[in-house]
Amino acid sequence: MKLYEIDEQIASLIDEDGCITDEEKFNDLQMARSEKIENVGLYVKNLRADVDAYKNEIKAFQERKEQAEHKIESLENWLHGALDGARLKTDRIQISYRKSTRVEIDADAKLPEQFVKVTTIPDKMEIKKYLKQGFELPGVRLEERENMTIK
Repeated sequence: MKLYEIDEQIASLIDEDGCITDEEKFNDLQMARSEKIENVGLYVKNLRADVDAYKNEIKAFQERKEQAEHKIESLENWLHGALDGARLKTDRIQISYRKSTRVEIDADAKLPEQFVKVTTIPDKMEIKKYLKQGFELPGVRLEERENMTIK
């Protein structure tokens, strides 16, 4: 039975005077309602545990990916040193070189504005402090929320 159906049945057991017409059924429905809410809470708790496990797996795979990328870079450097620009071709592999151009920018380079992308990200923590001090910002407001905790 769905929660709204339980609530409807509970409401149907209360007459116009606010008296419960069937105490036993009312208590059973209250228990069913509590059990339903508890089960949904437990389900949420389990899903959060799953999300944490997924995050840990993602982190582990990210570390393994980075290790593999470092190993690739190290082995490519070794190959580059061993071949010293010479080509290698066998039945199973072909290693060759090609010219490319890459832009390198010194840390102290002063670039014209047309070559710089600027991204602005609002500092919500600083904005919150500012608003809590009683100041206002157009289009910005503090919103009170109720955050549920399930343990």
